[in-house]
Amino acid sequence: MLGYDVDVVNTVQFSNHTGYGHTNGHKTTPEQLSLIFEGLFTNGLVGYSRVLTGYVPGAEALAAVGTEVERMKKEGGDGVVYLLDRE
Repeated sequence: MLGYDVDVVNTVQFSNHTGYGHTNGHKTTPEQLSLIFEGLFTNGLVGYSRVLTGYVPGAEALAAVGTEVERMKKEGGDGVVYLLDRE
């Protein structure tokens, strides 16, 4: 973690990596992602300087994350850096 205080928001909860063929679990919906972020905002827990996403299950979910990152930048300053891990 290199000294960073890390909060994790799961965009999927799978039994294993999808490269194994069969996977059980679920994808977090865009609405669920928005609710999770709303809880973080409501409780004053959003003071992030960096946001990193890995696998995001679809364009709508990515748009929801993008909306929340924009909100973080608006409320917390332009110092928020968003990183998208494409691999």
